[in-house]
Amino acid sequence: MTLRDFLTSRGYLTNPQATKSRCPFHNDRSPSAMIHDDSNTLWCFSCSKNYGPVDFYNSFGVVLDTIAQPLVRVHPLAYEWGEPLFYS
Repeated sequence: MTLRDFLTSRGYLTNPQATKSRCPFHNDRSPSAMIHDDSNTLWCFSCSKNYGPVDFYNSFGVVLDTIAQPLVRVHPLAYEWGEPLFYS
């Protein structure tokens, strides 16, 4: 799942072609975050913070492509057997 897919599925991004989105990390009524497709990151102007794949996993439990692909290469059997990739 890409960041853009996640934001669209949760209703933060109403126009899939847009580069700005509402920020999922704070109560946002208008787009205040810039989407960076190449790195699957989101810069929020209101929060003054850059959110990456790990932030989305920790807050929403979603695994974005940029974090999943390297883990599958490192732990292919765990991914194949459905074992958790992260241990708490």
